[in-house]
Amino acid sequence: MKQFNTFAVACMTGLALLRGATPVEARTIHYQERSFGSFHNTAIDTNGDTIPATLSLLIGKTSIGRMTGETFGEFRPLGPGETPSGECAAGTIELTFVNGVGINRFHDGSILVLAPTFSVFCLDPVGGTGIFINRGEFQSHGSTKRFAGASGSWETRGTAVGLMLGPGGTVVAGTINFELQGTLIVP
Repeated sequence: MKQFNTFAVACMTGLALLRGATPVEARTIHYQERSFGSFHNTAIDTNGDTIPATLSLLIGKTSIGRMTGETFGEFRPLGPGETPSGECAAGTIELTFVNGVGINRFHDGSILVLAPTFSVFCLDPVGGTGIFINRGEFQSHGSTKRFAGASGSWETRGTAVGLMLGPGGTVVAGTINFELQGTLIVP
């Protein structure tokens, strides 16, 4: 009988605790960002094609606070037989995304990671300028503090202006300016 009473008390306590626990609902935030900064080529080639990746250093204002950020990404020209995305205007050279990530840091120390799933850069070789379009997902892996467990999707549109040319007229540094719209889901 004593075992039955102990079991009954344990069950009642467990039920009382479960009744008091409410599931945490995820919050959906309409995330907007306007950022600008600089970019430069690096010595890092993420896929061995001899084209270096580019590092961008950013500052910006978002719908949830001011941030600083870095993006690291590599683009390459379309290869033979590859179909253009349809995003680039006539007379531009389409570069497709190889690899990369974005990291936004907020004043409270929170980090929000942005992982592209589609990116295209449309280069105007005469003007040394370009436009880019990126789509991707907010990542829980690497996001911290108030963004731990983050998910959702985003899209950017922006411009890049080459300010420094290297051998063969290749742009090696310049400025970047873009807007990002997304749906950020945080637990």
